Amino acid sequence: MEIPDNFPLGVWRTLSDEAKQAVLDYTNSVIQNINVSVSNVNQNVPVPTFNPKTMTADTYLSDLESYFTTQGIRKEIWLSTVGTLLYNEFKLWYNYKRKEIEDWAEFKREFRSQFDTAAHKTDRSVLLLTKVQKDNETVQSYVWAMMELARQVNPTEPVEDSVLRARDGLLPSIRKLIRSLPAWTPEKLIEEAKAVLKDITEENYSYETYVNY
Repeated sequence: MEIPDNFPLGVWRTLSDEAKQAVLDYTNSVIQNINVSVSNVNQNVPVPTFNPKTMTADTYLSDLESYFTTQGIRKEIWLSTVGTLLYNEFKLWYNYKRKEIEDWAEFKREFRSQFDTAAHKTDRSVLLLTKVQKDNETVQSYVWAMMELARQVNPTEPVEDSVLRARDGLLPSIRKLIRSLPAWTPEKLIEEAKAVLKDITEENYSYETYVNY
């Protein structure tokens, strides 16, 4: 009988023919279930992605579990299914560690240990303190990215502190015209920044019209 992929060779050699057949039957059943799950995937539900520089491992793992649940994938095959969703160095790590990981709970522990180290946490903190709005980045995208990054770095930080940090990273032409707001919320900051941007655009248009008159 042909040994299933990733099955320990030493254990396989100790099994009786009947036990080997049972293992093969179970393996084929799991593969069939995965194939059925994948074929029934709702393409409108985005597959979670992971960047350890901007999010914690726990956030990604929670996103994966929500994705599996939404897609109707049974928990007993999450460990096998996740291998089809990982990519780059995460997929290479999974392929190497797969034989040693017995269940989803252990996968989560190992994933955290590998991809949420002190170095990863430092990288997120540094990015939070140095990130500024890019010239081609909308106010909404920038502010919400900053708010999410702040939550990943320090979930208990007051919202006002996160918003003020986002304000300080706005493009200088916008930041210098931001008024003091009665309540510093991301929604209010975005509203104020958009109003400032509108005024700047109208002012530039009026100036160009005057010069070209």
